[in-house]
Amino acid sequence: MESKVYKINIKRINLLLGAAGLGCILLALACFALLLSLRVDGLWGWYAHYQEILREAEDYIRAIRPRWLFAAAILAAFTFWSFVPLFSLTTLCLMSGVILPVYMVLPLNAVGLSITFCLPYWRGHRYGVGKAWRFILKNTPARRLLERDSARNPWLLLALRLVPGFPVNSVSRIYGEKHYPPRNYIALSLFGFAPRLFSSTFIGSNMFDPLSAAFLTPLILILLVSGLSLLFVNTIWAFIDSRH
Repeated sequence: MESKVYKINIKRINLLLGAAGLGCILLALACFALLLSLRVDGLWGWYAHYQEILREAEDYIRAIRPRWLFAAAILAAFTFWSFVPLFSLTTLCLMSGVILPVYMVLPLNAVGLSITFCLPYWRGHRYGVGKAWRFILKNTPARRLLERDSARNPWLLLALRLVPGFPVNSVSRIYGEKHYPPRNYIALSLFGFAPRLFSSTFIGSNMFDPLSAAFLTPLILILLVSGLSLLFVNTIWAFIDSRH
């Protein structure tokens, strides 16, 4: 009975991951078509009026001071997220880009992500995984993959950071419990998350001009990376299913 439930769960995961991956790629293609349509003269002439309204809203928000208070609030939000992940880290990076200019918020988001990666890592190092990632740890092949490779395989950590939807805090606690070298862990985590960090930050910074290349290009990038990585994980899950 347990094996049957496991098979059903794996098949459901495969369907969800495959559908999400294909959906992201289709959205990226739609955004690319929209980006090409911007070159057609007269097609988006009506947008100029709304662009002026959005630009006034952007100027108002960017003129609010003091900026250090926003920066402190952003870092506090990243710290809070490491304990209570109410929404995705990508959303948090995007919201930060709306408030502050990109030259300030990009390094700020990198520092915030480092905090987010470090705190659960420390909890895992000190207290163990605990009840983190319950579903994954209940499945023998996935658990064995992490137990065998998480302590020495950098590619696994990169893949887990690259793929959207994986529980960031749970992965951090697992690597903390395995005593993975802290410097390598932070460097690989940031490198794996870099596509989403850069894309979401630039999307947020250009949120007030959604029909611009500066907004659509990083959006296309993040959708493609997310879609391809989800399909890659779907392949891994299928492999785990075949080995069970």
